[in-house]
Amino acid sequence: MSGGRQNIVYAVRSAFALAKPYFRSEERWLAFRLLSGALICALAIVGTSVLFTYWQRGLFNALEQKDWPAFLSLLLTWDISQEGVLTIGFAPLLVVYVLASIYGLYLRQRVQLSWRTWMTRELVGRYLNKRAYYLLELEDQETDNPDQRISEDVNLFTLESLEMGVGLFGTVVSMVSFVVLLWGLSDAVPLFGLAVPGSLVWIALLYAVAGTAITHFIGRRLVDLHFRQQRYEADFRAALMRLREHAEGVAFYRGEAREQQELAGVFENVWFNFLQIVNLTKRVTLSVTGLAQANLVIPLIVAAPAYFAGRIPLGGVFQTANALNKVVENLSWFVENYTKLASYSATIDRLQRFCAAVDRVQQTESHIEFSTVSRSDALTCRNLTLLRPGGDVLLDRASFDVQPGEWVLLRGRSGSGKTSLLKGIAGLWPYGDGQIAVPEGRHMFVPQRPYLPSGSLESLLKYPLYSQNIPSDDVVAVFSHLGLAHLLAFQDRPIVWLSTLSGGEVQRLAIARLVLQRPTLAFLDEVTSQLDPVLEQEAYSLMKERLKDSTVISVAHRTSLDRFHERSISLRDKQLMENPLPA
Repeated sequence: MSGGRQNIVYAVRSAFALAKPYFRSEERWLAFRLLSGALICALAIVGTSVLFTYWQRGLFNALEQKDWPAFLSLLLTWDISQEGVLTIGFAPLLVVYVLASIYGLYLRQRVQLSWRTWMTRELVGRYLNKRAYYLLELEDQETDNPDQRISEDVNLFTLESLEMGVGLFGTVVSMVSFVVLLWGLSDAVPLFGLAVPGSLVWIALLYAVAGTAITHFIGRRLVDLHFRQQRYEADFRAALMRLREHAEGVAFYRGEAREQQELAGVFENVWFNFLQIVNLTKRVTLSVTGLAQANLVIPLIVAAPAYFAGRIPLGGVFQTANALNKVVENLSWFVENYTKLASYSATIDRLQRFCAAVDRVQQTESHIEFSTVSRSDALTCRNLTLLRPGGDVLLDRASFDVQPGEWVLLRGRSGSGKTSLLKGIAGLWPYGDGQIAVPEGRHMFVPQRPYLPSGSLESLLKYPLYSQNIPSDDVVAVFSHLGLAHLLAFQDRPIVWLSTLSGGEVQRLAIARLVLQRPTLAFLDEVTSQLDPVLEQEAYSLMKERLKDSTVISVAHRTSLDRFHERSISLRDKQLMENPLPA
């Protein structure tokens, strides 16, 4: 039980920690107004539920006494008894109940929409801030499927928080109201022949506690199973997405049978875990349904002896039974919502872990000191040491300069750290120390597998900027030179470029964007690896022509590219060494 209490406390604390920023944000007053309206509607629903018990008592008393006028009044308007007691009729109570239910749901959904929008914007900002999205891929392999955390889990958290919160509020208010009512009705109903104050309340309490304990004992593993289910489902979706992204490669390899087998293996986790959820949910449902059906009979059994003894009328039996049933129902809220609570706890856990992982990687400290110098000054690195995320040394206390407008070729064996060096100079690799001074101006890093955002060709060429003047004549000339003239027809049409173009076309389009934007400093990481020798020469000739004022550091393996560079540096044994280029 200690572990169960700890899990509950952790879930509650985590839920408050996730919710607190929104309710302290600039949108808090709108949220409070909408939420207050939803809570008022919940109070109205509880009030009408209490009044329904009095209406029920009056209705059945009218039936017992064969009082047709009172019966009709209780259906349509209201009735005043001979003792002067006013009983609101069914029709007005129904109108209030329906309106409160409709607007309670509407206001709750408005809060959820506002909350989800704010929380999504906040999490996306944190995910992008300080390149957390990039660092998570480098050093945190446990935080899987961040897209699902931001999209699905935020939606589930805000939705279920409001459903659970407003529902629990209504349950507590309802329980207090009906306990007071039931305590007053207990005077006429003895317990085992004894006049026990609040006897009906104690019966309801014992019954609900027993049901809650049984249900929790049966379904305590549901939280963990729901957490795993979300992860396995996300893994299966990711596997299908990889198949779609690499459809051409699979087709060339005739790898359909292998892919089907591997997808079946991934789905087996989904199937087996869900089977456990199904079996456990069956047992929980058996408990919940059995208790719910018993609630319909036990109150009548408890109240019936007082009726047969003549201490209460027929209407009193139904009012007592209804009030007792409401108290048991309220006390059994945990039982009835057990499966939802398990799913909700898993959602909270996933979101909390994601937020903690983002905060952790944002605190990654780099001991590399960056500074900015004039465009006319050299790029300099002093005592630069680069490490792998695990701590292994890639580059040990290297120092070098790159003059303005100089083209430097960086070589080395695969895995020696060439790309990490480029990333380090570009400020994308935080693991290491030393000093780096880079010229001011625009810098661009073009990897071997470039990123092309979906959208129109014009927006792609300006990425990551929105407003940049790129002359159309330059676009036509560059595209013609790179053999991309056929793409000019898609100037204003939204295209998913990465899934539409071949690898070589993607690289050429990235080169076109580079030369059209003309950065001060460019880092090229095997940007022509998928081009044939002729196209590669033409691409470098174009870059050399149009980036003549830019400083360029490029990684490449082919010696045919030597002629485009003034210097060559090799990375060997964690050191940088100058290599003479052929004349």
